[in-house]
Amino acid sequence: MIMRMLNGLFVNSRHDVRSGWKIASVIMIYIMFSLILGVVARFLPLGKEGVATVTPYIGEISFILAVLVALKLIDDKSPHDMGFIHFRWGIRDFITGLVTGAALMTAIFAILLGFGRVELANGFSNPVWSHYLWSGLILYILVGFAEEMFFRGYCITALQQTGRTWFAVICSSLLFSFAHLGNPNASVVALANIFIVGLLFAFMYIKTGNLWMPIGFHISWNYFQGNIFGFPVSGTAPHGIYNIDSVRGALWSGGSFGPEGGLLATLLLGVGFLVVWLYPVKSEMQKRGVV
Repeated sequence: MIMRMLNGLFVNSRHDVRSGWKIASVIMIYIMFSLILGVVARFLPLGKEGVATVTPYIGEISFILAVLVALKLIDDKSPHDMGFIHFRWGIRDFITGLVTGAALMTAIFAILLGFGRVELANGFSNPVWSHYLWSGLILYILVGFAEEMFFRGYCITALQQTGRTWFAVICSSLLFSFAHLGNPNASVVALANIFIVGLLFAFMYIKTGNLWMPIGFHISWNYFQGNIFGFPVSGTAPHGIYNIDSVRGALWSGGSFGPEGGLLATLLLGVGFLVVWLYPVKSEMQKRGVV
């Protein structure tokens, strides 16, 4: 009886590992990889500054590895099973995500600048070129892949075994928001917006049937936010081509958390939902050129 109860705690009636344990396993594997790679980095001739520089990259790489390991060892599935279709079939979705994320962040910047909510430290004719232009791109590419593979690809797929897609979407979006609780200057509006962003990414994922659109949006949204326009990205320090000198009206601009902490982003994310709703999706047969 006790063994049966313990078995039911970890495995459902279909003999699948329960989704909560699957998600917890990814987090534990992620911590393990982070510790191992962190120790390796300390033995490399990088110095303290070098280790601090590579730490964010280590975190994202660890996340990607954790998802892949859990997917194979726990689920006995391939990345394709959670929406990682071949790039040639998903390139249209990926480009749409990139363009939409960049366009919405550009619109936020233009509106805040136009209404005097932000001021630039350097004018448009005097951009600041630095290594952050490419190092930031690499980082946000890793962030886009890591977070979408886990929060959308793995979490939604795992939670869908409950038979309730809406439950999977809400839980994965809440988890995505909770993951930002420790970010500097996080606020109620910021966490609510990140939850909404999670819903938007889930909408993209479910409608297209793959991860490429949310990955593309995630990359360009973060990159344009921090490395082009110089906003803080979820509270982290920016290094942009343009740099924000002052921010006023934090309720709308997001203040020191960045645009994701403001109500303007809330409104613009609504446009994102509209874009995805109107987006024409190709069938698998059309993607492969069969019809």
